[in-house]
Amino acid sequence: MILARIILFFFPIFILISKAKSQTADEIIQKHIEAIGGYEKIKAIRAITFEGTHKSPKLETSYKSYIIQDSIACTEGIANGKPSKGLTTKKDGWIYSNEESKPRIYPKSKNEIKQGQKAMDIHGPLVDYAEKGNKIKYLGIEKINDAWCYKLKLKKADKPTFIYFFDSTTYFISRIICLWPSGNQPELTYVYTYKAFDNGYFFVVKSVRIEDGAVSTFSNYMINPEIDRSILTGNKYYLANSFTLRSEHNKIPCKSKCPAEFTVSPG
Repeated sequence: MILARIILFFFPIFILISKAKSQTADEIIQKHIEAIGGYEKIKAIRAITFEGTHKSPKLETSYKSYIIQDSIACTEGIANGKPSKGLTTKKDGWIYSNEESKPRIYPKSKNEIKQGQKAMDIHGPLVDYAEKGNKIKYLGIEKINDAWCYKLKLKKADKPTFIYFFDSTTYFISRIICLWPSGNQPELTYVYTYKAFDNGYFFVVKSVRIEDGAVSTFSNYMINPEIDRSILTGNKYYLANSFTLRSEHNKIPCKSKCPAEFTVSPG
């Protein structure tokens, strides 16, 4: 009787381990893609908007993001009580801020542009990962809280490395550990929560950074919406309009040449 109970207790674990050994990294990624909507549906996303919040010990923001696949990423909102806007294209990027009630337009640094361009890939690094120059390695299984997870190591073409944990039941991403290429920065671990949206898509609605408890929320996803192109411009009068400085004669200081308008292509 006791032996039977032991067998029944460990049997699901044996099955999971056997299943884990038989699965490949590509099969796990494929099942994850199917779980969040399917390959064709994800590839059909050419533009997306969503709203978000972020709260950490040093920063509190609310914002709305506009992304056109492989073309442009724009976020505008309130950061620590002040209006702000960031915009990145394939070639450059700009930050609009209202520090000390003095609107400024700053060109982004090369690193800021590089980080902003990552957001332009709506489909994410796992979809068509090999074509994007990313490498995947299967690391086995690990129990996170009460859930067994498949572990994959993703090394991106630009060298950052991530450890993905996929829930073995849902194939949603349970958490991601970010590993820095230089090794001089601490690892960051993010825990994710998914929710079903219209048309069969599943998106992340919450992420928690374990190290400092920072919480980000995401809502009101819109797939392939009509985006007002005036939002995606670098017009020098944007700040005057956005920050209720009514006169067009207000001169907005800019340390670099301000673009009249960024070229936007939906692909």
